[in-house]
Amino acid sequence: MENTNSQENNGKGLNSSFEMSSEIKDIAAALAMAQSEFEAATKSESNPFFKSKYADLASITEVYRKPLAKNKIAVLQPVATLNGEVSVTTMLVHASGQYFKSVLSYKLAKTEIQAMGSAITYLRRYSIQSLLSIPAADDDGEAATDRKPIQYAQTPKPSNGNGNGNGNGKTMGEYSKEINSLQTLEAINAYIATLNESQKSKLAIPLENRKKAIPTQPISTQIIQ
Repeated sequence: MENTNSQENNGKGLNSSFEMSSEIKDIAAALAMAQSEFEAATKSESNPFFKSKYADLASITEVYRKPLAKNKIAVLQPVATLNGEVSVTTMLVHASGQYFKSVLSYKLAKTEIQAMGSAITYLRRYSIQSLLSIPAADDDGEAATDRKPIQYAQTPKPSNGNGNGNGNGKTMGEYSKEINSLQTLEAINAYIATLNESQKSKLAIPLENRKKAIPTQPISTQIIQ
């Protein structure tokens, strides 16, 4: 009988569950050997909206791929969607047939393919990093790889200063300039997250027009971070 554990959040936010085979002696020993060879994943990617760095999926994969293969452990990450919820199942499967399985799911606020692609990448990255207990280290600027980080458009933030009676010191012309500088749907959504309810209401039409003006990008560029 498999051993399971789950945590649910009533369809809101993240839901997770964990399962393992009834016998784990072989996979546990193999995983311990593989983990002894793990190094920290490099935080080579930047999040311009939170001014932070993170280890992307490629960096994490580079840490575990060879050690796990050498110890006869395969990694599977199939994806499923249902009623606006996307889930990623991460399995560590040993040659013996023993396994560890983690399921992480997220209820999407929007069902556009771009939002789904970003959610899938996020779930894959955090699931495998957590399941394998891979730490992340800051990039010292001398990384061995030549892989270049993706450049994201910087998102201007509305001012909170005092001003000309509109509550934040900005004219519609200034807002329009900011909105027109946003080059991706991700940048627009991040910009909206910085607005209060009054600003969202006032800027709803120009923001919607800006979204329509941005061409849809290929799925592959949205999934890879």
